[in-house]
Amino acid sequence: MARFGHVVARRQPTSESVRAKSGRNGSGNTRKLPSGRWQARYLGPDMVRHIGPKTFQTTGDAQDWLAEERRLISLQQWRPPRERAHIDLEGRAW
Repeated sequence: MARFGHVVARRQPTSESVRAKSGRNGSGNTRKLPSGRWQARYLGPDMVRHIGPKTFQTTGDAQDWLAEERRLISLQQWRPPRERAHIDLEGRAW
């Protein structure tokens, strides 16, 4: 904050400071729910907002899930999480 006579000039928040407060990292965000658990969500390559398959105990767990989604996107192996939830361990659709 800088003072100029009687006027106080405040800095506008940077995108980094806004992201840090909201849990945003540019590739999705996390938010704390009233239950105290964390939800992760992101905009997928299909331009649809995707929400994690569950809530997470910590913000770090939610961020780890987002990191895995980013990894799948970068490897071009990504599919919407709901589609992946319907695949069993042997790769068969339910």
